[in-house]
Amino acid sequence: MKKNKMMRAASGMLVATLISTCGFSGALAKYVVADGVSDAARVAKFGVVVTAAGSLFGDSYGAGDTIQKYTNANQESVSTASAGTLVVAPGTKNDKGMTFTVKGTPEVSTKLTMEDAAKGGNPIVNTDLKLKAGAYSIMVAVESANAVITADNVGQYYKYATTGGGTFTQLQNSDLTNGLDATVYKKVALTTADGAAKMTGDYLPITWTVDGTALTGTDNTVAGVKTAVVKKVTGADTGNTATKKPGEQWNGTSTVTWAWAFSDAAPSGAWAATATDVIDGWENTTLKDMEDTVLGQMIALATDTSNTTYKIASGDAEVKYAEVDAATGSANKVWVAYTGATAPTVASANDLACLTATFGARVVVEQVDNPTP
Repeated sequence: MKKNKMMRAASGMLVATLISTCGFSGALAKYVVADGVSDAARVAKFGVVVTAAGSLFGDSYGAGDTIQKYTNANQESVSTASAGTLVVAPGTKNDKGMTFTVKGTPEVSTKLTMEDAAKGGNPIVNTDLKLKAGAYSIMVAVESANAVITADNVGQYYKYATTGGGTFTQLQNSDLTNGLDATVYKKVALTTADGAAKMTGDYLPITWTVDGTALTGTDNTVAGVKTAVVKKVTGADTGNTATKKPGEQWNGTSTVTWAWAFSDAAPSGAWAATATDVIDGWENTTLKDMEDTVLGQMIALATDTSNTTYKIASGDAEVKYAEVDAATGSANKVWVAYTGATAPTVASANDLACLTATFGARVVVEQVDNPTP
């Protein structure tokens, strides 16, 4: 009897266990659907290296120098009064120059731009040496008391007035009667053999060379230099900019040099090489390369205000000088020549001369979104 009770109890526990197991099994069952993906990327290559090195101008010029003077039998050299003042002169040149190199194969679209160099956040604005077309003469001061002025030669002398910025007026016979100023001027006419005294075209004395090829005509300017460098570096004639697509290689180098020719030949469109003056003290002197001479006389007057022996005149107006900004907001200054009562503050195309040569460039390669095909 007791055995049957134990059997019935065990059977009940088994049934309870089975029921419990079925309940838990139903609670834990579920459907599962899964998927997965992963990816990784590195930074796209840029890897463009730009280098700019070298110099163009020096403070002295001697035989055998990279920047050197035309060498003659005496091996003469040109140097400035103080070291550190950079100068250029007829017969000087630079065969080493400035070199620009761009290399790399970026995996992004890129654009190269050649800009003016910068200093202190402002651009170094490039300038060409230039003498503007026109008539020029040298007015030599003489003491009227020592001058032999007669009715026959009075037209060779001039009086000077500061009004209007400084003008020279040819003496008249009436001046002999009314009295003369203490100082009068005689004109070094800078005339050609046929009497013409006016340049027929602007004179730019420096010849720029890019990779051994001299620039000519309207390309022979500091702006033309930048265009020529970009063309050589990029292989494309696109002004001062060029673009490349992803994977296209930058691999170019270009060198800029210059020369101011030393010769007796006058440039095309300027005064003739046989030009002579007609003034006492300069009589029978052949003035060759007169554009160079005038530029040299101008900078002498600009930097030595104590010199009262002579003045440069454009027509009948005194030429004056000022050190001004190369452009509005520029980081560099240049010497210019002008006429009139008001001195300029910025160099312009209206100046009679620019007496400072400036060249600098900044090569920039940057990523762009939409390159030109």
